[in-house]
This record gives sequence, structure tokens and C-alpha cells, in this order.
Amino acid sequence: MSGEPLDLETRRLKKALAVFYKLQKRNYPAEEIMPRAMEELKLSEEEAVQLIRDLIARGWLVSRGILTRYFFQPGKIYNFPVIVAAAGLETLQE
Repeated sequence: MSGEPLDLETRRLKKALAVFYKLQKRNYPAEEIMPRAMEELKLSEEEAVQLIRDLIARGWLVSRGILTRYFFQPGKIYNFPVIVAAAGLETLQE
């Protein structure tokens, strides 16, 4: 039973990752993906910040060269440049 919450969390993160990738494939600029994903996933700013932190921690989003702390401030997460990492693509293909 202890693995069940982790499994639910993993599924939630994979669902969000799939939304990000779908929007990325539609050729939206990286900084336009977050507001669209937040709307589709019905996320508040706080939920979006935690989601991005979790996805970066798993290596599923690219964060190199991005000042993530800036985007984790109130009102800034909408501009976070979402780029799905190779590890994220591998996860989606599983």
C-alpha cells in the first residue's frame, strides 16, 4: 500500500508532462506553454510552482540556464519557459 501514493503522484506528473509535451509539439514558444498548461490542468500559481519543481527534480524538464527562483515568485510562473527534457520524453514513451 505504501507504493500507491507514489504511483498516484507519478501518474499526476506524467499527465502534466504529457500536456506540456503536447503544447510543445504544437510549436508554441516555450514561454507560452505554461499559461496554456495551467488552464488545461486547472492549476493555481502555487500548484504550478510545485508541479514545475517536481518535474525538474525528476529531470523531466530542462532547467539549465533558467533562473528558476525568479519564476517561482508570485505572478512569474506564467512566464516559465517549459522545455521537456530527453528523460521526460523517455518517460512518456514508457
